[in-house]
Amino acid sequence: MTVGALAIVDYGAGNLVSIRNALELLDGDPVIATTPEQIAAARVIVVPGVGASGPAMERLERQGLADAIRDTVRDGAWYVGICLG
Repeated sequence: MTVGALAIVDYGAGNLVSIRNALELLDGDPVIATTPEQIAAARVIVVPGVGASGPAMERLERQGLADAIRDTVRDGAWYVGICLG
């Protein structure tokens, strides 16, 4: 995978280190994404959570990341949400 093809979104919640380690074990090359530009460059977007989708969306909106996720997925990127239910 090329750098930026696999983005783990850092919006201040979720276990980024465990997710990154698991993806690296699968030969992924994940990037911890903190900007809309990093998300836009991704082909797979992973959004970790802590069990509550409402607060997660509020954080993503506040940090200006929600629209980048929506747009990138609309353009064909895959989306994986973890513990956001």
